[in-house]
Amino acid sequence: MQRINVGIDIAQEKFDACFFKGDYKSSKIKTYQNNQRGFHTFVNDFKNLFPDSEPYILFESTGNYMRDFQIFIASNAFNYMLLNARIVKKYSQFLNMQGKTDAKDSYMLAHLAASYSDEKFIIDYNFDTELLSKYNSLLNFVTNLKQKLMNFNHSIDYGSSSDIVDGILSELKLALTTAQKELKKISVELLSKVYPVTKIIDKEVTSVSGSLLLSLVPLIYDSVGHYTKSQITALVGMNPTQYQSGKYKGKDRLNMFGNKQLKRSLFMSALSASRFNPVLAAKHKELVEGGKSKKSSIIILMRKILLLVIAYILKDKRERGLLLHRLDNKVFD
Repeated sequence: MQRINVGIDIAQEKFDACFFKGDYKSSKIKTYQNNQRGFHTFVNDFKNLFPDSEPYILFESTGNYMRDFQIFIASNAFNYMLLNARIVKKYSQFLNMQGKTDAKDSYMLAHLAASYSDEKFIIDYNFDTELLSKYNSLLNFVTNLKQKLMNFNHSIDYGSSSDIVDGILSELKLALTTAQKELKKISVELLSKVYPVTKIIDKEVTSVSGSLLLSLVPLIYDSVGHYTKSQITALVGMNPTQYQSGKYKGKDRLNMFGNKQLKRSLFMSALSASRFNPVLAAKHKELVEGGKSKKSSIIILMRKILLLVIAYILKDKRERGLLLHRLDNKVFD
């Protein structure tokens, strides 16, 4: 069947679909309602316009606006890809399109879809994965709220504080701590259900925290087989960035990209591993005795933990037959 690339720009009440034909003028762009009736009209239009063809649909993550559409196309076994808004924005800058409309955005997404190979698209929708994402988001929200409460508690003028204020702050801290523990417990259990390899990683890689597993495993599992080891480490933010101009050569530093919460959890796990993981503790001692600073040694352990997680996930996907043959070894290119 012929492949037809489709870009979808979704808003609250409607979505624009671009059926890509190579350039903006020849591509067909239509607008539909963002509801079940609009979804069925979209499918019927595609079948009428492109009989004996298969759609490859790309749209960006827009929170709740795209959720019903995603479930609908997955239930109809259509190939689709969901992209981060940052990638879409960078690609629009690359195309240097003049002006911004929903129709042009859908064309840009269809143009981007044409650059991806078939295996990058998926056809299923995992409700457990979606539920895990919600729990994880709520856990991050509660964790950040708890941190802000602690910062506020340190910043207030204690000379003017009262028993009422102190009591409210204590109750809030207790409630947030209880919610954080309960959410983490539920999230880790659900993570082990969705990604059984989590139990193996938790057992084999000593000192890896539950917070790190919640942030790292879903990201790496979806990336292994599609991206190389270097690309995955860059995605996490663990690749060095060089500073060089002419004769000047600055120090290599970690890039500023990546999830800050994930990198913080990775740092704390590496710090714990430097003391309680026999293998990594020995490596840390060797690095320090070799002249590396303690901070640099911890960063090296962070990367080693990341590579261990990648290796276990690669092995798991290989055993489950979830890797295409031509992509099997790509992660270690």
